[in-house]
Amino acid sequence: MTKKISIAFAAAAILALPALANVSSGPAVGEKITPFHPTHVTGPDAGTTTCPPCKYGNTPAVQVWVNGDDTANVLKIAGKLNEVAKKDEDFKAFIIFVVDPAKKAKMETTLKDAAKSTGYNAIAMAWVPNNSEYLKAYKIDKAAKNTVLVYKDRKVTHNWVNMVANETGVKNLTAAIQQITK
Repeated sequence: MTKKISIAFAAAAILALPALANVSSGPAVGEKITPFHPTHVTGPDAGTTTCPPCKYGNTPAVQVWVNGDDTANVLKIAGKLNEVAKKDEDFKAFIIFVVDPAKKAKMETTLKDAAKSTGYNAIAMAWVPNNSEYLKAYKIDKAAKNTVLVYKDRKVTHNWVNMVANETGVKNLTAAIQQITK
């Protein structure tokens, strides 16, 4: 089942251009998170277009914008976020996939299957169209495979572009989350 989900993720995700060393994506540290309305497929807002910053306000949170990243990498990041969210009900996490609108049905099926097979039910998985004004508002660079935004009080405390969920990446993400959940 995991292999099937991995293939579906790969097929449904938009292929990113090879990442440049200095790709900048997302609001910079210190900037504010702005409203946006993704289509939630899993999580507490499934079936809605609820705005995460609007609903959850100043809550400590992480948004991961995915634009063609490797499935295994995304699932490792999601796993860490799900682990934290299960322990801390005040912490919120959103995995937001950038999707060709023509492939939205396939993406929604893929996300539901992934949540079911992994048990990642404490985080939200959602999508936005690849032509959405939210990409511009959030300064999401389409060359970035992923953009990880850690924030509290709607203010970005950490921003990683093309985060690799290896030991160092997960350690850094964990430390950043600990800072905002104190």
